[in-house]
Amino acid sequence: MKKSLSILVLLALIAVGCKKHGVSVATKNSTLYFAGADGNKAVYWKNGVEYTLPSTNGAKVSSVSVSGSDVYFVGFEGPGTEVSFPSPAIYWKNGVKYTFSYLNTVLNSTSSNFSSLDLVANVAFSGEHTYVGGTLNNRAVYWINGVMNTEPTIDPIQTGSYVNNMFLSGTDLYLAGYDSGQHVPTYWKNGVETALPLADTLKNDPSYPIALGEVNRICVSGPDVYCAGWDGRTLAYWKNSSEHTLPVINPQTTSVTTAEISGIALSGSDLYITGGDGTSAVYWKNGAETKLSSTGNAFAAGVAFLGTDIYIVGTDNLHPVYWKNGTEISLPSVSPGYALGFAVAVADQ
Repeated sequence: MKKSLSILVLLALIAVGCKKHGVSVATKNSTLYFAGADGNKAVYWKNGVEYTLPSTNGAKVSSVSVSGSDVYFVGFEGPGTEVSFPSPAIYWKNGVKYTFSYLNTVLNSTSSNFSSLDLVANVAFSGEHTYVGGTLNNRAVYWINGVMNTEPTIDPIQTGSYVNNMFLSGTDLYLAGYDSGQHVPTYWKNGVETALPLADTLKNDPSYPIALGEVNRICVSGPDVYCAGWDGRTLAYWKNSSEHTLPVINPQTTSVTTAEISGIALSGSDLYITGGDGTSAVYWKNGAETKLSSTGNAFAAGVAFLGTDIYIVGTDNLHPVYWKNGTEISLPSVSPGYALGFAVAVADQ
């Protein structure tokens, strides 16, 4: 599915999923952060006011998370005025830029299936610990404080696994993506693998006969594990390995992707999944799809909750926006038509 994505959808998919330190329910006194890019600058919006993050070259922010009183923005910085892939992965802690030296050695290599695009959606901070999930030499891997670990595979012959998303719940680390040459939707918890069922593998595109399914986003609440992704050509989500199909406005009939998932989060017992359906920004609440208002080609990225209000960040006509309870609101930018909203987080500050 990845190879058919448009540039806009591809960029939006790096937005943060449902991470307890990044997407949460908070009080009315909390601070609301959005993050993304404005032209070739890495930017964030704090309560609607835009700020530029320091960078030497062109840069973008792909995720934002909060750990205690610290706010982290994770992204990448190009070798010049424009960002290309792979580019060095960086992060900003409270506005100060840092690099991942152990990761950028890999990013600068010729290793297959590994780029900053995949990396920067899968970074989590907890106290003094840093967690990173990714794909190296066609295998799902993760780093804890710079030490790399390789995830097991269910098929010792058709080797190959891929990480799309990561979730940190306390000290439990979840990675999600697919495994083996058969593209089995999969997640790993602390190195233990769970393969998810597929309702109907015959729905798969005949031109990609081995691409059966994959997990794009994962979210965990207590004992419940929620995954969202693909089953053949159909969008779906799994709760504790039980599969549910997601309706779409524009069903996929060819290998060209017409709908995508970019975010997942829980508000109480309600499950929200965000993404795009054709040219529309949409979200699914407990499996029911809602189209968000927009002026043009739009995509919904991350979702967060502030009191009883629902905030979804995204892009409309290459302009950063957010939707509050379904109403679209523009974010200020200095480069209209060249700015994107990727991620959202709530901080108790």
